[in-house]
Amino acid sequence: MHNSNKNVIKLYQYLKQIYPEFQSEKLKMELMYKKIFPEKIYNEKIIRNLIYEFCFNVEKFLSYINYSHSIIVFQKHLLQELSARKLDRLVKENLRSADELLSTQKIKDEDYYNIKVFLEETRLLNEMKDVPMGKSLVLSNIRKEYVKSASNYFLLVILRTYFEKKNSDEQIKSDVEIGFAEYLLKFLDDKIENYKDETVIYLLYKYLKLKEDTDTNEFYNLKNLTISNKEKLSASYFKDFILELYNYCKTQERKGNKIFGYESFELIKYMRDNNLLLENDGIILEHNYTNTVATAIRLKEIDWALDFIKNFKDKLPEKIRENTYCYNMAAVSYITSSMLNNDERLVYLDNALNFLAKVKTSDFYSMTRVNNLQLFIFYEKNDFDPMFNLIDAYRHFLHSNKLIPDALKNRYSCFINFMSRLINIKSGSKNASIEKLKLDVMKAETEYKKWLISRIEEIEKI
Repeated sequence: MHNSNKNVIKLYQYLKQIYPEFQSEKLKMELMYKKIFPEKIYNEKIIRNLIYEFCFNVEKFLSYINYSHSIIVFQKHLLQELSARKLDRLVKENLRSADELLSTQKIKDEDYYNIKVFLEETRLLNEMKDVPMGKSLVLSNIRKEYVKSASNYFLLVILRTYFEKKNSDEQIKSDVEIGFAEYLLKFLDDKIENYKDETVIYLLYKYLKLKEDTDTNEFYNLKNLTISNKEKLSASYFKDFILELYNYCKTQERKGNKIFGYESFELIKYMRDNNLLLENDGIILEHNYTNTVATAIRLKEIDWALDFIKNFKDKLPEKIRENTYCYNMAAVSYITSSMLNNDERLVYLDNALNFLAKVKTSDFYSMTRVNNLQLFIFYEKNDFDPMFNLIDAYRHFLHSNKLIPDALKNRYSCFINFMSRLINIKSGSKNASIEKLKLDVMKAETEYKKWLISRIEEIEKI
């Protein structure tokens, strides 16, 4: 839409949500004015004011819908107004009502404690007007509840922020620091069992510790604990924790723990069956779509993967839909080729390259995935010249990209270095040792360790 008026653009965005077939060129102020006032001369000031008022009222209405969904939030705002008007008796009555409502809440997260802190503060200020010093125990108990609620709210905010930062750092390089969170975790190390009834705090702590825990049994404990406490977690917390279990499986599988490949697939199926792969607006992110397919095809669950690709394609954002679809079809074609004889195998490898040729992207995650898959395909086809060219370009890409997390960049760099050595050996170089390469791969933190070792062992058998 070629219109610089921000209110007209905003109006179009609202209309487009309800009427997808709506054409932006029809949203011209002159046309709208003529429709509303067919017999009047066009007045730009009037139509601008109407558009502004319309957008303003739509936004107020949307805010009210969200606000009215929570009775306890409504009660909080009512108490604020009653307190401001010094209607103390009504404040006490509504505090009791709010307490009753809050006591029915099973999910004790930031929202819960935010309101709990407000209620205790309001109660304290209200009681201080009436309670004499001789009965200060009442005030002391209220203060105790206030401090406990405020502390829990503080813990939740810091732990949640740190949890999100740790996950973000694994995906994209960041210089954001939350150093205080480390001290908080150390504080909780000796006291976490005191928070066992605070499900969200307890699980946030446990998931943060899982990132550094070498005992894989903790994964199973957390999986059972999370699923059994689903009703005590908000939808976003539950989804984040299940995704964290899945990411843990991927890390363990990369380290060579094969059983976690099956665990990750079971989690993927659980997420699909419980709509955890979708965002609130019903779309699936490219990352989740591709990870789901990759998890399935690693276990040769080809039919399941194809069914998923087909059924979830339309749930991808439109801008990346074809790119994501083509990449994943290429991945399935490549894996399928490994299950066939030579002639059929080459057909599927060529199909994979054809799909990859349609992928146009500048996102570094997509770029690395495409590069890695091309290297696999060229290797299987014994096309070594394009492999060397791709490896050179890939090295430059990794070196120049500042967004890739260092740990991920190191794993990819290791992979292409090992791939280069592998090609030299396969093409007959006498200066390369297959035994040394295998030993180096087994010791290294590299992507596709399992793939590299399997190709090395193929050469050893020759």
